[in-house]
Amino acid sequence: MGLGEPSGEAGNGGPSAKRYNGVTLKEARKRLEMDLISSVVERHNGNIKKASEELGISRPTLYDLIDKYRLFVKNDLDDFPT
Repeated sequence: MGLGEPSGEAGNGGPSAKRYNGVTLKEARKRLEMDLISSVVERHNGNIKKASEELGISRPTLYDLIDKYRLFVKNDLDDFPT
């Protein structure tokens, strides 16, 4: 994915935010963070401790990010009948 030329459109990054390929840096960071968190948590079957260790952040920080981005976290316990 190349950067291309900025379009000069205003966006979520502020009144003078430049867009590259239709995305501001703020939007790109958010998407990357969401995708990375989702894939690492999924790889560890919802084990937040292991996922936070791989990501290099604390468990409370990971919980905060999951809440911030409203990510759904499925863990092994979700497969057991109630």
